[in-house]
Amino acid sequence: MTMTQRPIGDAANDPQPIEGLERIQPLLGRWAGGMASLWTYSISHGKLVLRLARPTVRGNLHLICYDCRRISAPTVWGGINIQVAAEDTPEGRRYVIRDDSNKVEIRCGVLTAQENVEPIY
Repeated sequence: MTMTQRPIGDAANDPQPIEGLERIQPLLGRWAGGMASLWTYSISHGKLVLRLARPTVRGNLHLICYDCRRISAPTVWGGINIQVAAEDTPEGRRYVIRDDSNKVEIRCGVLTAQENVEPIY
């Protein structure tokens, strides 16, 4: 193993989850105008990972959405301007992720984020 490699699942080096809309909202501005991609999806967990990046900025931001009920988005898009809002429903608090100019809407029950997730470009 070289100095740049790390064991898979090395929790000490994994990015810590960021929870709470008040902590996630400020992070979105850093990636505005960049690229977004539907990075991974697990149907059995209803889990979607949305990866935000900018070619001129090293790093990334992952928005991790659980209990997804609606995903309407291209697989990759640019010029991002992502907005996140919470809404109270009969099922409890849910989150809506939108990028209106790119016709994106994702609805989920739980939202967390992580910065600088491997691979980092």
